[in-house]
Amino acid sequence: MPITLKDFSWHQNSTSVLLKINTNNVRPSSKNCSVTIASKYLKLSLPPYIFELFLAEPTNFGNAKVTFANNHVAFSLPKLELGKEWQVIENVDLTKEQKQQLRRDAEEEQLEWHKKRESEIQEKNNELCKKNVDEQLKQMEENRQRVERVKKEIVKQALEDTLHWKQTLPDENESKKTQGEVVKPEGKSSGVTIQIKNDEDIENPEEPLELSVSFTPRIFPTPKRESHEPMEQKWMHERKEAMKLAGVSPEMADNSEPGWMYEKARELVESGNYQGAAAVASHALSTRPWHGGLRLVLAAAYLHLGHWYQAIECCSRALENTTLENDMRAKLVALRGVALRRSASSLIFSEIMKQRCPPVIRLRN
Repeated sequence: MPITLKDFSWHQNSTSVLLKINTNNVRPSSKNCSVTIASKYLKLSLPPYIFELFLAEPTNFGNAKVTFANNHVAFSLPKLELGKEWQVIENVDLTKEQKQQLRRDAEEEQLEWHKKRESEIQEKNNELCKKNVDEQLKQMEENRQRVERVKKEIVKQALEDTLHWKQTLPDENESKKTQGEVVKPEGKSSGVTIQIKNDEDIENPEEPLELSVSFTPRIFPTPKRESHEPMEQKWMHERKEAMKLAGVSPEMADNSEPGWMYEKARELVESGNYQGAAAVASHALSTRPWHGGLRLVLAAAYLHLGHWYQAIECCSRALENTTLENDMRAKLVALRGVALRRSASSLIFSEIMKQRCPPVIRLRN
């Protein structure tokens, strides 16, 4: 149960009432104190102490001030009626119900005061924002006018320079007379003549030229490098030999229908010629990259050859085509799942072998 503080003193002047409350050697601060001030009510909560005062006269509590000292709390309460002298500070002729009503009134006054203060702060912030926006717009308008003035000055200077340049040009009639004529210098004859050519005789240095550029065809997506050229040539030779063993030439593959190429590659996969199937399908896809069946056959050939990552990439690129049928899409998803499982198993096996087999240390001779 809180302990009630009763030791206080007060004095007044024409504008305010000064109240001092002793806190029994407890140092108050804004962190451990709770203050409630209304027009005719004052409350100080300082655990385990409490102070409550029912004022005899109304005050302008919105401008009240609180000061925390070492052993006391001081209140400065402005009077609502300036110049009126208070006879007493506390109204002691109140019943219990009247005190409860004053407490409720104090809470409502505090709530209304806080709402009013928030609205005033909001209005002040809005005014400041509006003022800042007006100043910014004014500055932007000044900058725009300055830019317009600079533009006008530049245009005016350019017109003056153009007029001055036109005045320095020779007359057109005189220039026509002198074109194509032989001009002799004045004075003594020295045997030297000057031939003035027409404008048509002078070659135009700004005549446009057309350059023909041809690009070397390349089937690889990466730029050409000298270090990779032997590897690329070897791969192309092996693919050509595999297509020759499968009975398909590059010219036949280029001129054949996509359906025939798909059936041919599928037959090669079923017969076990996976290298030939991969060669035929990859060559056909160089000119028909949208064909989902060829990518399915190529992925199957890669899977049988043990190239799981190439099979996964081939299935993923084929699934990007939104026009594939559901049956073809299901086969591609299933094939990619098999390739992912085998690649994961191969990775796990390689990690286990690395742990079991120590690396070979080579000694220099």
